[in-house]
Amino acid sequence: MENRPPPEIDKLSQYLHYNLYKYKQSKFGFTLAEVLITLGVIGVVAALTLPSVIENYREKAIVAQLKKVYATLSVANEVMVMEHGTDYTCRLCQYDLNSSPPSFTDFKKNIEKEFVKNLNITRECPPGIQKATCFSPKAYGGINSNNYGMLTTNNSYLLQDGTAIQFNVFDNTSMEIVADINGKKGPNKYGIDTFHFIIERYNKSKLLPEGSPLYSTASIQPKCNRTVKGVQIKTCTAWVLTYENMDYLHCDELEWDKKTKCD
Repeated sequence: MENRPPPEIDKLSQYLHYNLYKYKQSKFGFTLAEVLITLGVIGVVAALTLPSVIENYREKAIVAQLKKVYATLSVANEVMVMEHGTDYTCRLCQYDLNSSPPSFTDFKKNIEKEFVKNLNITRECPPGIQKATCFSPKAYGGINSNNYGMLTTNNSYLLQDGTAIQFNVFDNTSMEIVADINGKKGPNKYGIDTFHFIIERYNKSKLLPEGSPLYSTASIQPKCNRTVKGVQIKTCTAWVLTYENMDYLHCDELEWDKKTKCD
């Protein structure tokens, strides 16, 4: 007599085999509508978040480049101090009772010549719009809508990393260095890709970012926001190097040593 399983077991076995067969035959996947909905959600999320991610990355890159430029100029300035003393920006200090001081034009040219010897310069650009190959030949703007004029009236220099620099010598007191960290490429705006440094005789000729509390003629609170007009826009340099952010592009209530980031 053939040994067969009880009817209940036999039916269960058939049921399981049938469902296993159907399982193997079935094709799993998403419908077209489900795929389109998912892609739509992903697109919306990307549209909302991607611009801020890109902007944050760009600003971090600017901060890193500015820190590098600051370090490069600081080393060059330290060499100047070692070789020429802390009064090297003082024209009237460069002579004794038996000699007359150099002309301001000659003095300025000599400072530039000595300073750039300590830098890796790839190009010197003479003044003039037609020959402006270091800075942009167009007027520079700022983080506000102001126009700050062109940077083509003085000699300028291009560093190996693409930074353009220019010297503004103020007779007997100080020297300003303007740096466009990506040369004549855009956006060519103060506080975004163009920054300012100051070397003061009264501060032992240290190189300081404009807006630094150590800068003798600057307020302790840099006036760096989108509502500022005039030369105070230069003080964004100190903000970027101190707080390592460019949040002044996104909110106007920032304060030195108080509110240093946007909410």
